[in-house]
Amino acid sequence: MKYIDPSGNNWWSHFKGWVREQNPIVRSFLILPTLASIDPITFSSMDATTGGAITLGFFRDGFDGAQKSAENSFEINMGLFTSDDNRNFWGRSWQLISRFTWEGAQTSLGYLFSIVYNDFWDVDDVTYFQGATLVNRNTNIMERGGMTLGSFILGKNLRATMDDWTFLHEYGHTLQSRNWGPLYIPVIALPSGLDYWPGSGAEPWPDNPDFQKHNLRWYETGANKSAAKYFEKYYDDFEWDDSRNPRSKDIARKLRISK
Repeated sequence: MKYIDPSGNNWWSHFKGWVREQNPIVRSFLILPTLASIDPITFSSMDATTGGAITLGFFRDGFDGAQKSAENSFEINMGLFTSDDNRNFWGRSWQLISRFTWEGAQTSLGYLFSIVYNDFWDVDDVTYFQGATLVNRNTNIMERGGMTLGSFILGKNLRATMDDWTFLHEYGHTLQSRNWGPLYIPVIALPSGLDYWPGSGAEPWPDNPDFQKHNLRWYETGANKSAAKYFEKYYDDFEWDDSRNPRSKDIARKLRISK
């Protein structure tokens, strides 16, 4: 009986909690060398990216910028190991295994783009939501959007909350990543990204000009379907809003007719 942990946390949880209380710069170089003893190649590269973030942050905004960049870099690195607590132990374990195998290509790109985003575009916050990592930058122009690669969501003016419908849509893309695996980049991510440049995705959809053509592409409505199914399963009284993120062209047409 004397070996029961009254807090319910193991040594790793206590260690992470202690590390998070430290100065952001100190924190980064406390935990990553520890992890490097497990996987020298992966975590040594994380140390290198953190060092780069600190240096660029310092040149951008002095010591405060260095601390902010270090904080974000640390959270991006830890985002590789976040999982969905709505899943059971086996589901969360498979999620982590899948991230580095089945979804390995988009995980690598998502991590790389997140690091670059933090280094050069002054990321404001990095937050987690059920296995996804939102790397977000706030701007004075209230344009909202995101790009999703694996579990990483690179956002502009987004919040990882249940009332941010743009974020919920992007979370749907993380669910697509788990389902499509190595096909996610060529089949979903690239067509979605190219739809705006030089494509016609930003033009109004003729059947309902309230939506852009991009909103009704199959990979976008597919993300909405996946997200709606997930949130309605795990969150009581949640109802998907098709007027914001339509799940099909038929639904979008009916929304126009109803008006």
